[in-house]
Amino acid sequence: MTDGAILSINPLLNAKLPYNPKEVLPVAFIARAPLFLAINSSLPAADMKGLIEYAKSNPGKLNYGSIGVGSFHHLSMEALNSALGLSMNHIPYKGSAETIAALLGGHIDVQFAAFAGLRAAAETKKVTIIATNGGQRSAQAPDVPSIAEFAPGLDLAVIQGIFSRVGTPPAIVQKIAAEVAAIVKEPEVIQQFATAGIEPVGAGPDEYRAALDKEAVRMAKIVQAAGLKPQ
Repeated sequence: MTDGAILSINPLLNAKLPYNPKEVLPVAFIARAPLFLAINSSLPAADMKGLIEYAKSNPGKLNYGSIGVGSFHHLSMEALNSALGLSMNHIPYKGSAETIAALLGGHIDVQFAAFAGLRAAAETKKVTIIATNGGQRSAQAPDVPSIAEFAPGLDLAVIQGIFSRVGTPPAIVQKIAAEVAAIVKEPEVIQQFATAGIEPVGAGPDEYRAALDKEAVRMAKIVQAAGLKPQ
């Protein structure tokens, strides 16, 4: 189990991989997990519109954090920069705990992170959640706009699922997909997902493959726009 972005991003950023992406088979589309965009509350911006206006008026002044070069957090911000014509500087860290601490301390101005981590930070009033990176608003925070409301067509929510090896018998693939679809509908699972800001999907291999194909095209454009090269 992993997020689909890994399969799309890794071949673009790594000259050599310990596996062949063509030998990986999508089995079940479990959930969508949008990241949330948050700003340090000391910024002269209270919402997404304000951030855009401030960033455009102050190119190169704002710093954003991520959990590392090529991470989904990094590429989401680069996609935002590209789509909206912004210029914000990337500061990579070693993990979400470090980036959230940096945001709380004012060492960075903005970042994408998981809802669970940002929710506690927002309760301090030092951090304001202003958008999600999905194509639509999240049920976990319906008052928070999606970035698609400011950059139409932009949808960067992580798509999580189960994979197997190519050659896995179709009957096994379909059985696992059916079990996953049933599990993500269980009230206890839905509640646990909600706490983490994850939206259950529960679709089969065909739907997941279609979502992954779109993701691959989207990630290739973002990586190119960010000027990242395979290492």
